[in-house]
Amino acid sequence: MLREKNFHLYILFFILTFCSVKIVAQTSQPKDSLLVESNNYLYKNPKMSLKIANYIIQNPRNNEVKNEAVLLKIKSLIVTKNYSEAIKLLADSEKNNANHNQTTKDLLLIEILIDLNLKKEAQLILQDFDKKEQNPEVDFFKILTNNRSNQENELKKLLQKIESKNHRLESKINLELGKIYQENKNYKLAKDLYSSILSDQQTEEIFQTETKLLLAELLYDESNFSESFKILTEFTDKTNLNELDLIKLNDLLSKNYIELNQKEKANQPTNFAIKSLEKLTNKNQQARVKIIELIKIRTEKNQNVELKFLDYLILGLIIISIISLIIYILKKIKTKRKSEIETIIIEEKNSAFVIPEKTESILMEKLKKFENQQLFLNANLSLNSLAKDLQSNTSYLSEVINKHQNKNFKTYINELRINYIIDKLKNNPEYLTYKIDYLAKESGFLSRTSFTVIFKSVTGISPSLFIENIKKEKEL
Repeated sequence: MLREKNFHLYILFFILTFCSVKIVAQTSQPKDSLLVESNNYLYKNPKMSLKIANYIIQNPRNNEVKNEAVLLKIKSLIVTKNYSEAIKLLADSEKNNANHNQTTKDLLLIEILIDLNLKKEAQLILQDFDKKEQNPEVDFFKILTNNRSNQENELKKLLQKIESKNHRLESKINLELGKIYQENKNYKLAKDLYSSILSDQQTEEIFQTETKLLLAELLYDESNFSESFKILTEFTDKTNLNELDLIKLNDLLSKNYIELNQKEKANQPTNFAIKSLEKLTNKNQQARVKIIELIKIRTEKNQNVELKFLDYLILGLIIISIISLIIYILKKIKTKRKSEIETIIIEEKNSAFVIPEKTESILMEKLKKFENQQLFLNANLSLNSLAKDLQSNTSYLSEVINKHQNKNFKTYINELRINYIIDKLKNNPEYLTYKIDYLAKESGFLSRTSFTVIFKSVTGISPSLFIENIKKEKEL
């Protein structure tokens, strides 16, 4: 009887223990599963990822979970191109969490710096990773800070090294390779790679979106306007597009409308793209200022760590000569690092997207020479290739053309070409006998259609009618 009673007690004990474990597991599971869910949504629906991260931050189970949620929120903000808010959170995290998840925070800052084209600053932080355990993401960022000419081979090597399960990094590498092919006008390689990305069911939505926009841009550059326009009209739901993607989408829509002879429809996307670009530029300027503040926080924190370490050394070491030597070496390193950081801060304050007057003046002179030598007649001319020829960058060149010509690069080049052929038609009678196809090629256009559309947009009439009018004037 006693044994039977004890047996029942054992059973009751095991049932209660099992239930307790189950209850604890259930109460702890939601927050952990929400972290996983937020991460899963990161490149599918970053706005949803952000909502989940905010919920966890407001209802944290413990500090560890809260800190992980903050990092996920920063990642979501980076994906949506909200760099200013992301940097603010990184700065708060630097102040409050000491060295918690420092490697992850460093990588997030590096990603922001690269996206804002601050590659030198990113390289400074990446130098610290030489002493740490290497990982493919670090290697990827190092490649992106190198010269563009060396990136293709390095990215291909990295693609072979990474594990197949790291699909996000694989998508990022493939997109960078596609951009390089596109910049080098290897359109077939680029299209094949984009098709591979889009056909892969594991490719997340954000990468799918970027790939479609790049493909639409490529088709536009090939003068395949109908196919480019078709891809753009597939973006019926634009709620999940970040600001930069929306700008690209509207800019390409506007260009395609013009090429497809629907100029009246181009105004709305053009105005949207211009206004949105101004807002995004201002936000990125604010982000750069906040980066300076973050660098200051990181520098002060590093200095405090060095001072504490120095105090322990002083207490632990007996021989005064050794102590003096260590202090001397540390001060040298500290002074050098402080000087580097101060230089970066000064450069950032002075740059902030403002072109120096001397640089602007030199670039204007080079553009005049470019016009006088009629180099705009090169049919393969692009913003990238011209910036390279003028020993400048695309941002500076685009800004100077917008400021002094009151038009974008494409319009500026097209009008130079049309004015060139108009001058030939007026002053060289033999040009009046040439076919439209020849005039198009002579003035740097890849197709008769694009030449005709742009000629009409500049002069108000078709090339054929323009030639007829000149002939009638000469007869009179």
